[in-house]
Amino acid sequence: MTEFTKEQVEELQKCKNDPVYFINNYVKFIHFKDGLTGIKLYEPQEKLINKYHNNRFNILKAPRQVVGKSSTAIFYILHQIIFQDYGTVGIFSHHQNRSIDLLDRLKVAYENLPKWMQHGVRINNRTTFELENGSRVIAASISSTHTRGQNFSLILLDEIGNNSYTKVEEFFNSVFPIIAANKFTKVIINSSKDFYEEQESYFNKIWKDSEDGKNSFVRTVIKWYEIPGRDEEWKEQMIANIGIDAWNQEFECESAEDLDAIQ
Repeated sequence: MTEFTKEQVEELQKCKNDPVYFINNYVKFIHFKDGLTGIKLYEPQEKLINKYHNNRFNILKAPRQVVGKSSTAIFYILHQIIFQDYGTVGIFSHHQNRSIDLLDRLKVAYENLPKWMQHGVRINNRTTFELENGSRVIAASISSTHTRGQNFSLILLDEIGNNSYTKVEEFFNSVFPIIAANKFTKVIINSSKDFYEEQESYFNKIWKDSEDGKNSFVRTVIKWYEIPGRDEEWKEQMIANIGIDAWNQEFECESAEDLDAIQ
C-alpha cells in the first residue's frame, strides 16, 4: 500500500478538485520539436477544461492543429481516470487508428506522472488501458459495435465532422439509451468542420439543436486568433500555402451552408 506524505495528500486533493491545476502542473506530452515536455494550457483551453468538468454534454468547434482540441480532451480524460474509480471511458473517432493514437497520448501522459500519483496498470494493450482503481479507457472507431453495450462514464467523439450523417446517427441511437440511464455520464464532441463531403453532418445537427434548445449540449467555439502567435500575418501565410477554400474549411470552421453563401 502506498504511503503518502502530507504534501502529496494535499496535492492529490488539489488536483482532484481542479483539473486545470492538475494538467498544468503534472501532465506531460510529446511535442514535435521539444520532445517530452510539460503543459501550460492556453486560456481558451483552461475555459474548455472547466466546461468539461462542470457540464455533462459538451460540443466544440475549433480549427485543426491550432488549439489541440483532441489532446485537451485526452488530458481531461486522464484526470478522470486518475481521480474517479471504476469509470469506463470510450474514445471514438472516424478511424480506429486515430482513436488508438489518442489512447497512446494518454498512456504517455500517465507514464510520466509522479509515481505516487499513479495507480498501477492492469491492462495495457492496443485498444484498452485499465488501471488498478478499476478505471479504463477503450479506443474504437465510431462504427465499432463491440463497445456499444458498455456503461460509459465518459465518451469522447473526436472529429465526427469527418463521418457521414448516417454513421454518427446510428452510433448515437445505440449509445444514448445507456447514457440517458446514467445521469453522471459525460459526452465530449469535437470537430474542426461540420460537414462531410459537402453534406450536412450529424455534428451540425447536434450543434443546431443545441442552439434551438432541443438538447443539453453546451457549445464552445474557439477561433484561430485566440491562440497566442496566431495573427493576421500567420493567417496570410497559411492562406498562401493552402488556399482560401481550405482556410475557410479548416480554420474558420465554415459549414457547407456558409461556404455556399461566401461563394
